[in-house]
Amino acid sequence: MRFEVKLPSNIGDLVHLRFLSLKNSEMNQLPSSVASLVCLQTLDVRCKDKVVVKIPNVFSKMVQLRHLYMPYEHSVSEKLSLASLGSLQTLVHISNQDCDFKELVQLKNLRKLSVHVRSRNFEILEEISKAAIFTIDRVQSLCVVSTSTDILKSIVYRCRHVSKLKVKGPIGNLPEDLPTYPNLTKLTLCGTCLKNTQIRILEKLPKLQTLCLGDGAFEAGSENLFCSSKGFPSLEVLYLNGLSELSYWRVSEEALPSLCRLYIENWITLVGVPDGLQYVSTLKEITIKLMPDTFCSRLQEGGEDFYKIKHVPSVLFESIVAGQWDEAVRKRMLLAEKRRVALYVQKAALQFIDAGERAENCVDNEVNVYA
Repeated sequence: MRFEVKLPSNIGDLVHLRFLSLKNSEMNQLPSSVASLVCLQTLDVRCKDKVVVKIPNVFSKMVQLRHLYMPYEHSVSEKLSLASLGSLQTLVHISNQDCDFKELVQLKNLRKLSVHVRSRNFEILEEISKAAIFTIDRVQSLCVVSTSTDILKSIVYRCRHVSKLKVKGPIGNLPEDLPTYPNLTKLTLCGTCLKNTQIRILEKLPKLQTLCLGDGAFEAGSENLFCSSKGFPSLEVLYLNGLSELSYWRVSEEALPSLCRLYIENWITLVGVPDGLQYVSTLKEITIKLMPDTFCSRLQEGGEDFYKIKHVPSVLFESIVAGQWDEAVRKRMLLAEKRRVALYVQKAALQFIDAGERAENCVDNEVNVYA
């Protein structure tokens, strides 16, 4: 249940308060008097989606704060001071517009970090790179969101010791040495625009237990997803959601030898469940959600794909009706085309910026020669 919340200005009188949660509320401003809550250990301001919450600079004296969950959407009137929060273990939904990333270096106990980088300029990239060297090695759970390929790579290519990693944005290529990341057990990819051949890197991850592939995980026009023999040796949970860029999924015999739960949701371009799924003897549960009834009917007893899943003890269907199918496909295809065009424009813009900077450097060099 969601409800409106307006915190009274005298909230700061509760000086011994240790836990304050405003999660799923409709509060749109955190009062400045919150700064007096110096004993807080957990502050959760993840308010209702689409509500922009104004956040004042109130955290610097909360030296006991361990868990800070910022709102999904928020604005700050000035940069937040976080360097003094030496006890902080969790920092969620923070961006480079909220604080100086260099201050993250001071957070020696930080273990969970969710960061949104909203700039592509090289100063930010350098700042992030320096912070990443000292911060990322300590973080166990990392979520990074950006529209910049360089920034995503600058962070992801350094986070060798994370156990949980979420990447949202066009990273393009995963680190070739990703299978050597010793602790990685959960990976979420969304909007990453990978080539479908990058699945070869993913399936070599020795300890990966949960894999979530979301909308735009692969580049437009990829068509096929193939899991090879003995791939994903430790994977137990697989989420496949909204992969409109793919139409076919193939599973080789002896692939996914540990898979227990499979979720297929809103993947409306998928023609059918793959051949080879019948060999995954460990599979205990399949959930099919927001899929066309034509897809689901193939999996029902008597359907042409029933033999692929008849060994699974629990199969749950939450299908959409046929009347919604054509409209859903149209919307999904339109979204995929918009994404393809947006990525093309982004790449062209970055190439233009790089060319301009090279030209500017050439002019500077010529000036220096003639000087």
